[in-house]
Amino acid sequence: MKKIVLYSLLFFLFLFVERQVSSYIAVPYNFLFRFAVTYAFVLGFCLVRKPTGRQLFLIFLFGFTLPDIALRLIDGMTDAMRTLPDQVLEIVPAVCAYYWCKSRRILPTIVASGLLVIALVFFSAKWMQYASYGNFTGAVHMPVSGWKVYDKQSDTLQARDYGNKVIVFDVWNTGCVSCFNRFPILQGLYEKYRNDPRVSIQALNIPLERDTAGMAFSVVEKKHFTFPVVVSANGLDSLFHIDAYPLVLVLHNDEIVFRGKIEEVETAIATTIVRN
Repeated sequence: MKKIVLYSLLFFLFLFVERQVSSYIAVPYNFLFRFAVTYAFVLGFCLVRKPTGRQLFLIFLFGFTLPDIALRLIDGMTDAMRTLPDQVLEIVPAVCAYYWCKSRRILPTIVASGLLVIALVFFSAKWMQYASYGNFTGAVHMPVSGWKVYDKQSDTLQARDYGNKVIVFDVWNTGCVSCFNRFPILQGLYEKYRNDPRVSIQALNIPLERDTAGMAFSVVEKKHFTFPVVVSANGLDSLFHIDAYPLVLVLHNDEIVFRGKIEEVETAIATTIVRN
């Protein structure tokens, strides 16, 4: 039992280092990196220590899985659900490495590993979409009515003020670093559609308690972005079911027709325009 504890600590140390390093690698290459290093680490451990399947299971459970779940739950259940593929991404290479160590059949291991990596990359993207936005494709049909936003002059804007336009709201708050990182994409999107009478693109700020009056507008202006900013009225976050940032919403005729990432919003815009 003492060895199980020591080896579990070793696995936990590896998990910590691997996570820190992979955080600096872009998706999907971070998945490939994590798969490869986890596979190599577990394979090396199996070749040197030759654990039984039961021992490796216990070591992996106490060294990887349970500590990781605990750390993610500290950040909240929503974040834990979003990162579920991370758990799979560690279990799969460990099983493949143990299988190769026991069978020494290299071709089936390579084929299975390759297929699993491809499946994981695809699954992770779809799962993140679902865990963050409640759907797998971004397309939704969510009726909303009676919503209001305010522009820089404190004028009230409602659905009827946009006419029959396709409305794109890039939802953000002043504490969301990821939101700011995507503002250049929003700027490019705004410049592409700024002269299109069928489309209205705006950054929709959800105020934080610490925000001062006019802060949302000044922050964007200081960063030299020119897309229009509007601020939500009280209760809009509940009405629009805003529970994740960054988030892009596409509205048309008092209905949200898209909830998802800004990188995928142009397809939703084009589809909605065609239907209009």
